[in-house]
Amino acid sequence: MYEKQILSIITEIDDKEAPLAESALTKIFSNILLMFINLSYLKFETCSVYSPRISYNGVAQQHISSSNLLKLIINVKTFNDCLHLLDGCLENLKKFSSVELVKS
Repeated sequence: MYEKQILSIITEIDDKEAPLAESALTKIFSNILLMFINLSYLKFETCSVYSPRISYNGVAQQHISSSNLLKLIINVKTFNDCLHLLDGCLENLKKFSSVELVKS
């Protein structure tokens, strides 16, 4: 009902006690982009520094796209995950910040 009206989402997943799998985080992130088509700002993080990060490694490559997203703050696992997000699917992305690459 409000999918077209929501322009900004700030989400911090508290997974300290029961960490989510990387694939679950990746799916949640992808579904946010699919559902909220007018989103221009997205901050998507987990609380713990030891939590899994968004990763497309080993996950079926989901096609994500957004023509409205201007700023993305997200933690990814690898440089390849960063490249996956910057492959042109986020057409108007101006700022990609707070990327924290975590050694596995």
